[in-house]
Amino acid sequence: MIAQPQPLIEVFAEIPDFRRCRGNRHPLPAVLSLACCAMLCGYRSYSAIAEWGRNYGAGMAHALGFTHNTPGAATLHTVFRHVDRDEVEAKLGAWAEGIVISTPAAPAADKAAVALDGKTLRGSRSKVRLGSICSQRCPTTWA
Repeated sequence: MIAQPQPLIEVFAEIPDFRRCRGNRHPLPAVLSLACCAMLCGYRSYSAIAEWGRNYGAGMAHALGFTHNTPGAATLHTVFRHVDRDEVEAKLGAWAEGIVISTPAAPAADKAAVALDGKTLRGSRSKVRLGSICSQRCPTTWA
């Protein structure tokens, strides 16, 4: 049985927060989790990440660890500019390596794989030619 990996939000909680306690509205693990989720959904810029957080509402924000609304683009910029990048890289790298190591290898296949692909002949949509080898679709096989 595969061992359960450590949740990513717990990995983010291990990263030291560079900010002072006073005026710290958004927890660092929540901000990092928001960025991770938004980037997995294809949102890349600070404003896009902030938009993703606003679009998914209070339920998602609470699940990520926010006590207030999600941060805006300026807050994201400040956090990512000052966070210890080496620490984030080390923690995420160790987490990813643990997942790769705990994942079992794929079983060896006894038989060779066969890939099937289909090609549509030019002009076969408009008219079917009698006597052609394949009228519309030709399957192609590679072993």
